[in-house]
Amino acid sequence: MNNKQLSVMALLLGGSTLIQAADEALSPIVVTATRTAQSADETLASVTVITRAEIESSQATSLMELVQSRTVGLDLSRNGGPGSNTSLMLRGTNSNHLLVLIDGVRVNSAIDGGFKWNNLPLAQIERIEIVRGPRSTLYGADAIGGVVQIFTRKETGLYATLGGGSYNTLRTELGSGGTLGAGRYHLNAGYLESSGFSAAKPGTWGYEPDDDGYANSNLGAGIDYPLGSKGQASLNLLHSDADVETDDGSSSQRNDSGSLALNWRLGDPWQQTLILGHAADHYESDDGYRVHSLRHSASWQHDIQTSDNSLLSAGIDHVTESGESEGSYDEQTRTNALFAQYQWGVKRLDLLLGARTDDHSGFGHQETGNITLGGRLGGGRLYASYGSAFKAPTFLQRYYPTYGNPALKPEESVTSELGYRFGALQASLFDTHIENLINFTYPSGYSNVSRAHIQGIELEYGLKVESWQLNSGFTLQKTEDEQSGDPLLRRADKKLFFTASGPVSTHGSIGIEASYTGPRMDYGDTELHAFTLLNLTGEYRFTTQWSLRGRIENLLDEEYELASGYNTPGASAYLTLNYRQ
Repeated sequence: MNNKQLSVMALLLGGSTLIQAADEALSPIVVTATRTAQSADETLASVTVITRAEIESSQATSLMELVQSRTVGLDLSRNGGPGSNTSLMLRGTNSNHLLVLIDGVRVNSAIDGGFKWNNLPLAQIERIEIVRGPRSTLYGADAIGGVVQIFTRKETGLYATLGGGSYNTLRTELGSGGTLGAGRYHLNAGYLESSGFSAAKPGTWGYEPDDDGYANSNLGAGIDYPLGSKGQASLNLLHSDADVETDDGSSSQRNDSGSLALNWRLGDPWQQTLILGHAADHYESDDGYRVHSLRHSASWQHDIQTSDNSLLSAGIDHVTESGESEGSYDEQTRTNALFAQYQWGVKRLDLLLGARTDDHSGFGHQETGNITLGGRLGGGRLYASYGSAFKAPTFLQRYYPTYGNPALKPEESVTSELGYRFGALQASLFDTHIENLINFTYPSGYSNVSRAHIQGIELEYGLKVESWQLNSGFTLQKTEDEQSGDPLLRRADKKLFFTASGPVSTHGSIGIEASYTGPRMDYGDTELHAFTLLNLTGEYRFTTQWSLRGRIENLLDEEYELASGYNTPGASAYLTLNYRQ
């Protein structure tokens, strides 16, 4: 970390005693950072939690719009409108360096390592936990930049939503939840369609001047059932079926995930969790190109309270992955892993140690570890961490005809972080080095040839003033491809967001979202210019059951690009009528 970054952190720590925690609400419980439940203010990591209430308040039409104004450290890329290929890059790392979990199950594609963000409906999400920084010690491959975990929606009672707006958008949701014998069930269904707009701009390869539409049908279901007095079983299923139009054709895409979790306690100090997981992606284009990704997983974790102030977590993970590109390759890999984590804390000092070994059928053993030390300072908590992570080569990189390389090694990283949390203030400095980066060059194909260095500062602050909630975040980062000396593509050095929401009457409320993204470079030595987005939301509650919500996106009608040569939405408006029993 350079002197400028250390000076910023010192200023924050020195002035922290002047900040009064304005929000007295309980800190949210998170599980992703340590694979154990703890409050966010106890977590020795940079964490953002987005709740169902925030999702509904934002009225965002996609996850991309939601996170753009609610978390630090994210860069976004999308090749057009709704349904277009979408990438999220955390802390300057690649999009496939971000591990995605749904109800504890890994759902990144085994083909390319990414995740179909464009097909994940907000209607099916209860909560989102975003943990920044390496987490391979707990989860294995892919968690170089961090982890995003999605928890599926579990409602009580009946709800329904009907809405629409710009670009001939139609959205409907219907769901219910309640008791089922001694347990509980939930069932959620949704449908979204939009005529969209031309994904590509004139001059871009494949450009056609027609609108590129999108349709998505989704279904989520689950049940929680007690197993005696000391256990519980949970089954969660999620299905999404999409039809996507682009300038150069159309495709059908299907995404499925499911988890069966068994939790039981053996005496007071010993908790066990067994999770069986399934994830599948299927893609078929109108020209006959078909790709299938399938993953089955099992995880058995033991949490033992070794004393009043210490917790030992240990377990085994098993993953079988299959990847098929019809007519090109059909391959399978297996991974077995052992992991252990020790958490210890007293009044003013905290310690976290973790270690893991992964045995992959394709490239052998990979060891990762982390150490975090925390302490009380100025009424808040200061922590310093050091951790390693890795990214396994994908089926595409290893087996794609002509360009695949079965001898590829895993990408590896080490990250140092200094963080501070005081009430609703969260500040982090991080420094990441990545080696063996896999690059594609023509005509040689894929190879481990690159290194990257990423440094950054993240600040988040939330403030509650009477009934109004204010949140802000700032990211300053520097990314470098150490082979060329150039910045990493589509990563902005500066990002800023601000949100405010609150009541304006006994029946009405309003909200504002503002975000700034600085300039960044794209392919072809093209600069993507800086842009500012302003969104407005409002809600009027007729009764305790009925309400009308409205959202205006890109109020200033800003012209901007998330990927060179591709369009983004202009000023647009949406209305939804909502019923909740």
